[in-house]
Amino acid sequence: MTRGFWKVTAILIGCVGIALPAYAAQEHLDTLERECGTQLGLTASGCKCVADTAASELNEIQQAFVAAQVTRNMSEIARIQGGMTQNDMMAAGTFMTAAPSRCAGR
Repeated sequence: MTRGFWKVTAILIGCVGIALPAYAAQEHLDTLERECGTQLGLTASGCKCVADTAASELNEIQQAFVAAQVTRNMSEIARIQGGMTQNDMMAAGTFMTAAPSRCAGR
């Protein structure tokens, strides 16, 4: 086999490990619910509303991004952003500005 074939094979094998990482949705929803009371001053039911809204309106990468934002995990934010589309970013930003006011008072 040629040298070029082996180079391409090595690159492809390396890329398999770089595939978009899995995002543990429930873990991120739990983080949103837990941090909500501290950061937003919402009641337990208001924080449950925030987590439920995230579950119904955001996909897993968006949930992971919002959870990283609220915990101020800069390395995780940067890692997740690498796999996000513009639509993902827009949805996460819209959620972060709209959900707290929609869930306040619950």
